[in-house]
Amino acid sequence: RGWKMLTLLPLAAALAFTPPSTPNATISHILLPTFEACQDVKAHIDSGDLSFARAAYRHSLCTTRNDGGSLGRHSPGRWDYRLESVVWGESPECGSVPYAGDDCLPINTTSDCVKSSFGYHIVFVGSREVSMPEKKGLRRLWGAVKAAFSKILPRKR
Repeated sequence: RGWKMLTLLPLAAALAFTPPSTPNATISHILLPTFEACQDVKAHIDSGDLSFARAAYRHSLCTTRNDGGSLGRHSPGRWDYRLESVVWGESPECGSVPYAGDDCLPINTTSDCVKSSFGYHIVFVGSREVSMPEKKGLRRLWGAVKAAFSKILPRKR
């Protein structure tokens, strides 16, 4: 019976390891060539003359301009650190989302002008959340472990 238990150890270990939840944010940006141009576009957004998406379409140098500047969903560690510090902050928490600090950009808010190696950006965070592991895969794994254990462990009589 000992060798059967050893064959189940990898399954039990896999079950015990739940993939970590992943923080992510929906991000849009407007890329501009100069600080002055960035400040000008930011002023138009802040005054309500232009929506963020319209400003991106009219002024951004990035190809995302046709999608309102949308970069989609991103996790920490996948972007220029100066832009990430705007999205995720420097501290360990932002509300209940790990990896986002209290100094992170609030949701549905535009940032001030941020310099990167590409130019100057205005960043917009549409949402920030934590993606949980897929439950269906964990249920399937649990079913396999239960079935394997039921075959080798004696039943109570």
